[in-house]
Amino acid sequence: MYTRQFIQASGGTLEQIKKDLKGFVKPILKPAPQRDPGNFHNGDVITTQIGEFLEIDLGKLWEERYNSLSFPDFKRQFFNNSLFDYDDKVTPKMQLKINYGEPGFDIVKNSFNEHLGRLSDLFLQIQRENGYHYFSLNYFKKMYNDFFGSDDNTQDNAAQLVLELFVPEEVSNDNHPFISWKFMTVRRKQSTQESEYGFRKSGLR
Repeated sequence: MYTRQFIQASGGTLEQIKKDLKGFVKPILKPAPQRDPGNFHNGDVITTQIGEFLEIDLGKLWEERYNSLSFPDFKRQFFNNSLFDYDDKVTPKMQLKINYGEPGFDIVKNSFNEHLGRLSDLFLQIQRENGYHYFSLNYFKKMYNDFFGSDDNTQDNAAQLVLELFVPEEVSNDNHPFISWKFMTVRRKQSTQESEYGFRKSGLR
């Protein structure tokens, strides 16, 4: 009636919750390890989340166990992690749901893959024309419009946003993770101070 939320718990606390809150919670996911690129001297970084994710019926739990509290106070304690008294932390989690509506996931997925393919062709064409020489933002905008069209006034901004996605953030040392899809570099042209872009030599293959 009110809301369903999600929690993460592990170890003995996880087993206690499954027992104490039986009828209010149900397991939904055991998190898979996440792999992130390491730096030049180490391997990839593997991040493992401990425990399981559970769906919890807060409306039912409040009505049957915590109705001495107002519902806003009950939810506040839940999200402040002060509602339960377990040895290990019970972490509230949020679930993001994406509703593709019409035309549906498969068509959106196919369109997305088509755009990725066109984007890949765009960068390969730019590299064929320029090699590792730098090029201007206006040049990229023209190439972008050739590949994606220029039907409206948003294309200029779209082209720059897309290009900047592939430029790594500035870091304060050389021992930083190399992210394979951050294959562009940017510098200021001395004569005009305008940004110009090029391919990192360890980037696009």
